[in-house]
Amino acid sequence: MVSWSVREGRVLCLAVALLVPGALAPPSALASEPFGHILLRAEWSDDQAQVPASARRKVRLSVRSLVQLNDAELTVTLPSTLAIKAAEPTWNDKFLAVSASESHRAIRADLNRLDAAKWLNLEFELTLPLEGGGVVSFGVEGRTADGRRVREAIGFAAGDSGSTGVPRLGALEFPATVLPAEDPR
Repeated sequence: MVSWSVREGRVLCLAVALLVPGALAPPSALASEPFGHILLRAEWSDDQAQVPASARRKVRLSVRSLVQLNDAELTVTLPSTLAIKAAEPTWNDKFLAVSASESHRAIRADLNRLDAAKWLNLEFELTLPLEGGGVVSFGVEGRTADGRRVREAIGFAAGDSGSTGVPRLGALEFPATVLPAEDPR
């Protein structure tokens, strides 16, 4: 026989009231936190004093998986006003264009397997326009040994992306990471 006190009933009602709205929310309204299995770091790898305002900049992406990932892929998404390619020709041949949106382009490469605790460093050449810019994002997705899909992404502002943000789904989007400021010489 189960007996409930008034206090237990209140706690149960409170728990149901907190859980049910999340269960009834449409999938687009639910959010998920990063898994924390992949570390991503982006940084300028060239000297800004040597690069004119509208030119090619070099960006280094460092990827480190904390667990072994199989079927790993790297996707680079950027505004169509910017252009990017891998600096090393052997990597450049691995990237294929994938569909994005009308105002963005994306390229993807198979990384195959990422071993735990090993850094993968890739360098990219990013062509900036005379005016404007936008958010460049790097996303890595893979499958853990138990078959779970994990994804981590990092974004940074390239060029003059403005301070007003990009309207998306009723909110203003800003880059998740601003690359460290260069030394103004």
